This record gives sequence, C-alpha cells and structure tokens, in this order.
Amino acid sequence: MEMKHRNTYEQLKSEMSRLASIRRVASLSHWDTQVMLPQHAAAERSKQSSAMAQLMHREFTKPEIGNWLFELIEAPEATFSQREWFNIKKLHRGFEHSIKLGEDIVRRRASLSSRGYSAWQKAKAENTFAQYSEVLKEWMDLIPEISAKLYPELSPYNARLEVYEEGLRLEQVEPQFQSLKLGLKRLLDMTLPKMDLVKPLPKNYYPVDQQIRVGHFLATALGFDLKRGRIDTSSHPFSMGIHPNDVRLTTRYSTDEIFYGIKSLVHECGHGMYEQGIPYELDPDMPSASTRGMVIHESQSLFWERMIYKSASFWEWFFPILQSHFSKELFGISPYEYYRSSNRVCPGFIRIDADELTYPLHILLRFELETELFSGKIKVTDLPEAWNAKSQELLGFTPPSLSLSVLQDVHWADGSFGYFPTYTLGAMVANQFFNKLRTTHPEVNDWIRSGQFQPILNWLRQNVHQEGALLEAPELIQKVCHENLSASHYLTYLEKKYLPMYGL
Repeated sequence: MEMKHRNTYEQLKSEMSRLASIRRVASLSHWDTQVMLPQHAAAERSKQSSAMAQLMHREFTKPEIGNWLFELIEAPEATFSQREWFNIKKLHRGFEHSIKLGEDIVRRRASLSSRGYSAWQKAKAENTFAQYSEVLKEWMDLIPEISAKLYPELSPYNARLEVYEEGLRLEQVEPQFQSLKLGLKRLLDMTLPKMDLVKPLPKNYYPVDQQIRVGHFLATALGFDLKRGRIDTSSHPFSMGIHPNDVRLTTRYSTDEIFYGIKSLVHECGHGMYEQGIPYELDPDMPSASTRGMVIHESQSLFWERMIYKSASFWEWFFPILQSHFSKELFGISPYEYYRSSNRVCPGFIRIDADELTYPLHILLRFELETELFSGKIKVTDLPEAWNAKSQELLGFTPPSLSLSVLQDVHWADGSFGYFPTYTLGAMVANQFFNKLRTTHPEVNDWIRSGQFQPILNWLRQNVHQEGALLEAPELIQKVCHENLSASHYLTYLEKKYLPMYGL
C-alpha cells in the first residue's frame, strides 16, 4: 500500500510541475500588464487573463487530481516526509477551495482584476473617482461571494486577512495596531515641534538614466542576482517571483530627488532576494518550496529598506558612491547629514514616501477604512470623504486631490483588501529579525558600513528563506527570535533611533 501511495505522490508532483508552467505564463502576462501593455490593449488583456484563469482552474480541478489528493490525505502521515505531508495538505485545501469557487467566479475575478488596474491608472491620471468606484463596487459584490464559499466561518474582514496570511485575525491585529497608534502619537508629539532641526532631502535634477545605473549597482551589491531577475519601471513599484530564476522587480523614479526611487528598489530587492532564496531544489514546483504569507514577505522587503538602507551605517558606505555619480547635486553634504535628511520626520500625502513614524499611520488609515467597509459602516462612495477624515485624524492634514488620497495605491484595484496590514506587521517582524541578527553577529553594522551584505543575506537564507512555506508566520518568528511578535519592540526601535536625532 505504501508503494501505491508513493507512486500516486509522484504522479501528483509531475502534474503540479506541468501546472506550475501554465501558472508562470499567467504571471508573465500580469507583469506585462503593469509594465509593458499598450494603453489600448487593456480590454483584450482582460479577456486573456480571464481565459488563462479558467484554464488553470479547469486543469487543477480535473477528477484525477482530486482522486490522487483524496487517496493521499487518507493515507498514514508516516508514509511521507514533513515536506511531502505539508504539500499534500496544502494542495488538498487548494483543490477543495477551487471546487467550491467554481470556474465562473474564477473567470470574473481575473477579468475584474485586469480591468481594475486599467481603471485605476485612468482614474489616477484624471483625478476622478466615479468610474473607478464602479470597479470597487464590483469587488465589494464579488469578494463576499468568494468569502462565503471559502471561509463561511470567518467574519468578512478576517476572510480577507486569511487570503494574505493564513491564521491572521482581526483580534490579533487590532491590539498591536492600537499600541502602535498610541506610541506613534507620543513620538510624533515629541519630534514634530523639532522638525526643522533636520534638513529635508536636497532637491535638484537627477537624470533617470544615472539613477538606474546606481540602482542596478546597489541591487547587485545587496545580493539580487540580475542573471536570475530584471528591473523595470512601473506606475506603482512591485515585485513578481515567476520562478527562482525569473524574478521581476520594478520601481519608479523622480528627476527632482533620488532617495525614494532607490528606496523603492531596495524594498523590492528584499522581496526579490526572498523569491530567489527559497529552497526550490528541495521540492520543485510544490507548495513547501515557496514563500510564506505576506507578513513574512513584507518583513524581507522592509528588513532591507528599514534596517539596512535607512541606517546610519549604510550611508557611511553608500553616500560616497552616490556622490560620485551626482557630485554637483550632492556637493557639500556629509553622509551623516544625508542619513538624517533621509530619515526626517515630516507627514506627507504619499504612503510609500512616508517616514518611519508616519508610515504605520498611513497603514492604519487604510486598515480602518477597510474594516469599516467590510462591516458595512461605510460604502464605496463614502471612501473619498472617509479617507480625508481619517487623514486629518491620524496624520493631521487633508490631501488636496484624489490622486494623493484614495487613488494613490493600486491594491484595491485588483481586490487586494486586507493586504495593507501586512506592511506594518512585516516591519515589526523585520525589526525583530534584525535584533536577532545583531545579537548573533554584533559586527553587523561593520558589515554594513563596509558594503559587506553577503553575510546578512546568508543569515536570512539560513534562518528565513530556507524554511520555505513550512512554518506559519508566528512559528517562524518564534523559531528565529525566540519571542512573539510585539509592537513594543518596534516602538523601542523607533524611540532609540528618532529621539536622539531630534535632541530628545
């Protein structure tokens, strides 16, 4: 009997490898939509996305796959290794979900996602909400339909959190975010009156082609393998792991400043190096050899963005390099001055450009709007006004345009409600991972100031990346850090960094 189960498992692996190739073609199409698609090709791409989603659903829900999974899930667990049993459970759950969803919902979801991106681009460019709101209304009709089929036992918003991090619940997130809100308010009350003690980043003209060269140099220095990936530009920076040997990153550049385009690239490099570092060779095309949920994924991007790129040690190494490319533009500025300016606390309209003290408040704004939307407290048509009210309450200002408020992010356009909390939870995890790295290797800041990033990447490979998807986020955090996720650790990090910067 054991031999029969082994043979069945090998058949399943072979079929999953074939389906993974189809899924990668669909991923390439999604990347192309955001990076290369001609303006008038959006309607046709929507049809293509819908057809591809239907094909993948049809292939994955074939009766023989269901028969194999039913046999394997009923077999003795001892027949399989830990990785194999994880794969069986994960694929069985995915199969059941796909059957429950049905092909029609899969088609509608893919079509709406594709149409949503084009609608968002147009709305943002034209600073109008009316047409885009129709897409959001469609999502608010479709998402509850999906959640009712897949997670009938969960509340509407918990069903959204489950999509991005299995087991994550509102009851866990709210206390952490409430602690952060109170702690951040106290820190902002202390630092904002002294904001003028730190100069803003120098404005100048920074040619994009030079920024691209510097960005590619830095990405390679950090450890992103350009022979197994590429870097492009898009309206909204993102990363896509099509395969460990084909990881796509994008960023966006501005000619009047240089910090934020490179910062976004470093963020996406963190995602990309995670995708390149998964233990694919241990279990090709199977769930265990993939990345964990989005809390851990965001922890990897924010580890490199916040713990490395925004550190004083990093700018001791990198600023002379940057200055060699922009000698006139950065003349007379010291590395420490630039470090301080790049960490200046200054509330602003754009989330991805926000400093570390106000960034979590941008996330809280979106999180609170999402929970109100899914509880029925507000409707889609209320979002612009509700956004402005939350912005005034949390950040102290009202954005002057829709493009700088409710239209600034792409996430809701493709139905990614419930994603935003993973950014701040990921930042908290990144800080605790870095604390553990520093405890284990007190010389880590010497590595950073001398541009030695390979030992840091090796540590992440060994402790985070090589685990693949085997451990849930709380288990992985406990295994690496020997403690649970805690807002208090993150607030301590912010206090130690920002209070001395403002003479407090």
